[in-house]
Amino acid sequence: MTMKHRYFKSLLAILFLMVGAKAFAYDYDAEIDGIYYYFYDTEATVRGSSYKSGNVVIPATVTYNGETYTVTSIGTSAFGGCSGLTSITIPEGVRIIGGAAFHGCSGLTSITIPESVTIIDVMAFEGCSGLTSITIPEGVTWIGMNTFSGCSGLTSITIPESVTSIGYSAFSDCSGLTSITIPESVTRIEERAFENCSGLTKVEFSSIESLCKISFKDYNSNPLSNAHHLYINGQEITDLVIPESVTSIGGFAFCGCGALTSVTIPESVTSIGESAFLGCGNLKIIRCNCPTPPAAVSSSFPVCLALVPEESVAAYRVAEGWNTLFVNQPSFSIQTTQTTITLMSDIFENVTVVLNGNTYSLTNGTVTINGLSPGKTYQIETSGTYGDITLQGPLTVNTKGIYVSFEVVKTTNVTATLKGSYIAGDAEIQSSGFEGYGAGDDITIDGLQPGKEYYFKYNVICADGSKFVCSKQVETVAINVYASAQPSVTACQLRGFCRGVIDAVITEHGFIDYPMQDDVYVTGLNPNTKYTATYMIRVEGYGTMSRKIQFTTDTLSIKTLSPKVISVGNVIVAADTNVDDEETNVGFEWRRTDWTDDFQSNTGVAYIYEGTIEGYIRNLNAEKLWKIRPYYLSNSGTYYYGDWVGLDPSNTSYFEPTVHTYSKIQIQGNTALVKGYALRGTDNVVVQGFKYWKTVAGAKAANYAPNRIAVPNDAKTVEATGLVMTANLKDLDYDTEYCYVAFVTTSEGETFYGEQQTFVTEADLTPVEELKAENAPASIIARYDVQGRRLNKPIRGINIILMSDGTKRKVIMK
Repeated sequence: MTMKHRYFKSLLAILFLMVGAKAFAYDYDAEIDGIYYYFYDTEATVRGSSYKSGNVVIPATVTYNGETYTVTSIGTSAFGGCSGLTSITIPEGVRIIGGAAFHGCSGLTSITIPESVTIIDVMAFEGCSGLTSITIPEGVTWIGMNTFSGCSGLTSITIPESVTSIGYSAFSDCSGLTSITIPESVTRIEERAFENCSGLTKVEFSSIESLCKISFKDYNSNPLSNAHHLYINGQEITDLVIPESVTSIGGFAFCGCGALTSVTIPESVTSIGESAFLGCGNLKIIRCNCPTPPAAVSSSFPVCLALVPEESVAAYRVAEGWNTLFVNQPSFSIQTTQTTITLMSDIFENVTVVLNGNTYSLTNGTVTINGLSPGKTYQIETSGTYGDITLQGPLTVNTKGIYVSFEVVKTTNVTATLKGSYIAGDAEIQSSGFEGYGAGDDITIDGLQPGKEYYFKYNVICADGSKFVCSKQVETVAINVYASAQPSVTACQLRGFCRGVIDAVITEHGFIDYPMQDDVYVTGLNPNTKYTATYMIRVEGYGTMSRKIQFTTDTLSIKTLSPKVISVGNVIVAADTNVDDEETNVGFEWRRTDWTDDFQSNTGVAYIYEGTIEGYIRNLNAEKLWKIRPYYLSNSGTYYYGDWVGLDPSNTSYFEPTVHTYSKIQIQGNTALVKGYALRGTDNVVVQGFKYWKTVAGAKAANYAPNRIAVPNDAKTVEATGLVMTANLKDLDYDTEYCYVAFVTTSEGETFYGEQQTFVTEADLTPVEELKAENAPASIIARYDVQGRRLNKPIRGINIILMSDGTKRKVIMK
């Protein structure tokens, strides 16, 4: 392996690690049955898997948030490094297998690629040493760089007629591969496509034309570096006649073709690449069927001298019956720097060279020309003798250029830090720097936008005015916006957030059409209805970024329960429902059974607790029969009703009061706002409210039957009124757990309790603003929330404080 080759392989490895590191930090919308997916429009991309061994079956479709998506692609590095996987089932419908998708899956022994696949990206199966065979679908048009590199167990592979090119190192290190058939559709094979394929002894083409259009391209390639023989339709080639359609022979084109004994080159050929016939030990004659050899062919002749045994050189001058391939210029060994050209020849005699009107003679076979410009092409006129033949003609030589590069040291949302470098050799440098940003090899560029590609140029100018440039695209760190919805029947919990914020300033964020907040609980929705919500962030100096999500509410259920007549004309009505507890637009409608449609029904609001709607109707005419039904009223003005149920307001029974304690409360510091529900029974309620007390260490909170709950004697009491009661519990101890329970006491002296609930007060933390200057010499320079968004002022909860001395503090604000 050459130094150039090792450098390139190392560079590829570095690039892959850079890409792979990003890919493995999975960016996905959902994990379904152990597979991570990213959703876009109606399609799904596999981004990874929690399976690290065994068999993996990828489904054709997946369902997420009520929507069905078709799996169309396997993402970059999706299963990279999963060495324990043994088989993969890819469904029909997948079109793309992404770069390094199965890189390093050494345990993978079988995989079926469906006919729907049209793209297999670079390095897709690199290092899958367990694979023994694979069939490429007809729709694939190219085999990319390192696609099957390192598949040492691969013994056979079928390349379809649709493939037109085979990429760099595509089958390198496939030591188990013994033969391969190149279809006629292939027009290009890149360098080292079959490098280190030590078992490969047969490369078969369909015709000489098919062979030529691949092997003779004018690029520096090594497509057949390990092939010992060439075959055309099963017959090994010894005498090669290149057709007239060929215009150039590429570098290393027939390297290692040991069976070749003669080659005939047509007049159409204008250039022969470096070492085109290297290792062709049995090649004795190269014939050229043209009256005057083309200059480009002649310029390649010095290379050809090294391809045949030295005693066969005369065949180039004397080949009876054939036109002779003459050399129009001396053969030189050439060495260059940025400012010099050194020519050396020990074959030809009486050699002189002319450059820019100056004539130079070789002394002891060597001459050095100084004062040249870097990276420039020079035409040198040469003359000399070889035996009885006078040789002369032009020689094209390039001086070495200046190696120029720059690295991306760091990028943030709005900055890019770049470092330029160069290797000048013996050239004198006048200046260097990034175009548009003045001189300087190390710069940080501000004022950029998140997730955007920028094009930068690093220029190096030599003393003679020669300019060398390195150009790169640099991408700033993107901000990714996410949103989720958890719908129920009439409500939905919306949550939005963003990731990737480093130094971008978020000036506004929240759900559009709702209060601009990250967490929004939306009520009053229509059941069984599809909604759309959009989460938006506004980035200073950039604009807005948003994520749109859809959700569908569940189907409504309302079942009317039998009324409870607690006294003549006074009735408790109820219904079972799946309407959310937070809804306030629920109630009952009632009317006399003998009323016609000319009479309007009576309505009244009610309240919900854990799926039960309850209300109280007073002073009904006990001499008439009535009917009732529950309802839910959405924000759109639509009513949803339960069934009518008959009611005799004179049919009284004894009923206990209904008491509930809500678990959802509001806590601020050492204050808690609690909520309860109290509906009288047959007996009148004389007192109602809440009892609360500190939790006893080691004691278990328990719910007992009404009026038998274990309330400590030292419990505190706060009275409240209304069906839905609230009370503000003040002056509590900080960072302490409390129990609380709603209660009612009837005119009969009995007390009934709701459910026992608990809460913990917040910690008593001194805000950072109250620190004295002598105790905190550093000042606050920025404030962020836990999601990395910059804040203009303190907020309740956790604040991340950046101090002027570079330290960070996490502070909870009351």
